[in-house]
Amino acid sequence: MLEHVVDPFSMAKRLQDLLAPGGWLFIETPCAEGNGQNPYSLAHLYQFPTWVIRKMFPLPLKHFMVTPHYLHVFRKDAE
Repeated sequence: MLEHVVDPFSMAKRLQDLLAPGGWLFIETPCAEGNGQNPYSLAHLYQFPTWVIRKMFPLPLKHFMVTPHYLHVFRKDAE
């Protein structure tokens, strides 16, 4: 969904703030470096390589995986 919002970095920050310690965050977005859905379609405001997604969700979130369908999984450290 981040490819559809005007300010994805603010959205990412807000999602992190809402996530409870020990909580999981699942982000699914087309990736500019992969194949599959066209990340350059008119409905997408942005394209995100994996390294940008990791920068958008820094520690205390840990990036666990990215799937072929551009699903990124993060977990917030328990306090």
